[in-house]
Amino acid sequence: MTDQQLTDAGPSKETKGDRTRALIKQIITDEVGKSGPMNVTLQDICNAAKVTAGSFYFHFKNKDAALEETAADAIVAHYGSISEIAAQPGSLSEQLDRLMSAFVDNYADFGTRTRLIRMVVPSNAKAKLVWEKERSALATQLERMIANARDIKTGPDISSYFTTEFLLTATESFLDNVFFGNDERLHLAVGSPELIVKNIGAIWERAILNDNRIGDYL
Repeated sequence: MTDQQLTDAGPSKETKGDRTRALIKQIITDEVGKSGPMNVTLQDICNAAKVTAGSFYFHFKNKDAALEETAADAIVAHYGSISEIAAQPGSLSEQLDRLMSAFVDNYADFGTRTRLIRMVVPSNAKAKLVWEKERSALATQLERMIANARDIKTGPDISSYFTTEFLLTATESFLDNVFFGNDERLHLAVGSPELIVKNIGAIWERAILNDNRIGDYL
């Protein structure tokens, strides 16, 4: 199809059903992200979305199916946005600044979405498969970034993999505690996102550029 044909066809139209389905998933994200999947009933979702149970069942088989789809969408959006940033060229400092900013923005701007992922993935097999796939794609991007920074001509090696998994796991755990944890001192950092970006970026850069100590143990 030519560009002209695409233009003539016009944009795809969003139906009322599409909007209702999207609204239900947004309500699930907000409510489950705040209270957890076990504390949100189907009736809670219907009430918040202002839809009947019949309308809900028209779009989803049951609450678990809706939760599963919503979590999968959240995972793809979360890791996809960060992977896109990680693939951009630049110096290591520039890449890390963009990368950490993307991480922090995801937590700050889409907090309930991030909490939804954390709450659903451990107990939902299908959501966990999506999480593993999307997180692995991000990790692959980060391994390439680390290998390039270390000037490893053959590409990512075991040391790059080890460093990536350690730093990625530590960063996600730390941001979970900053934004969702009960440590008041850590939570104060929420008001200074640029400080979080700067400090985590510095830790990543030091670990990446001082890789020989890691390699000695692998």
